[in-house]
Amino acid sequence: MTDAVWVAHKDRAQYVKVVVSTLNAKGVAQAETFPMDHRPWGWFERLVVDGRFQVKRIHVLAGAALSLQSHRHS
Repeated sequence: MTDAVWVAHKDRAQYVKVVVSTLNAKGVAQAETFPMDHRPWGWFERLVVDGRFQVKRIHVLAGAALSLQSHRHS
């Protein structure tokens, strides 16, 4: 999943809602979700989201730590 970027003159800022509505109508995931998520320990980026799994790139800041997680789905 890549990010969506809209570049416009600041006088066109009122059209953001129209752009997001158009993306939603076309089923573009980036209208609602962002591939990168910032956390206190660093950030992660969703590379693949498919059904029952996700592939993420994780960047941990120096000196920060993550907790081990295990998810079980039936």
